[in-house]
Amino acid sequence: MSETGKQIIVLHGGTSYHLMGVEQPPVSDLIDRAIYAPRFRASDLDDAAIAVVACRTHPKHIVPLAADLRAFLDRGGMVVAMGDTQPQLWLPNVRYAAHEPNYWWWLMQGATLGLSADSPDHSFHRALAVAGCSWHHHGVFDPPAEARVLLREREGRPIMYEDTTSTGGRMLLMSLDPIFHHGRMHIPKTTPFAEKFFAWLRDERSRR
Repeated sequence: MSETGKQIIVLHGGTSYHLMGVEQPPVSDLIDRAIYAPRFRASDLDDAAIAVVACRTHPKHIVPLAADLRAFLDRGGMVVAMGDTQPQLWLPNVRYAAHEPNYWWWLMQGATLGLSADSPDHSFHRALAVAGCSWHHHGVFDPPAEARVLLREREGRPIMYEDTTSTGGRMLLMSLDPIFHHGRMHIPKTTPFAEKFFAWLRDERSRR
């Protein structure tokens, strides 16, 4: 268990893929608490440094927590919104457009998803290469001008970015859904993504 004020917590919707994805290794070994979102209490954030909303957690579970998450951010906390959670409904200054993913691009010989890295000096890119982030994505963002875009899709639109100016803390938003596919045990590259991503969060926490 991490020291007080340094915990990584994951909020989730209690589905089978959430339980397999965050309450079993490797992710469970890299976080401090997994919390079923309908049972969340504001005090769950008291000892947290980073709060992650697992992908495909229905916004009906997270919208009621928006004020608590905003207060956590304004205290200097970090909130990670994974894909398909509709963060525009519960985080400030988020503009997001969902689209239908291309699930089958890999069937074409020589095809790539077409992702590209931005902000190459960001620590995220030392943890994960573009190839390890390439399965599909569920939408694109229109981030604030001051945000740092980390990944772009084929047409140059952001699918992952970091915002440190809209609140007193740090928001990381993505339209990737690693926990869903890791927890469902398909799309094999999502398991190493999940492991490397949460290990990176642990490193980021240690710097706080």
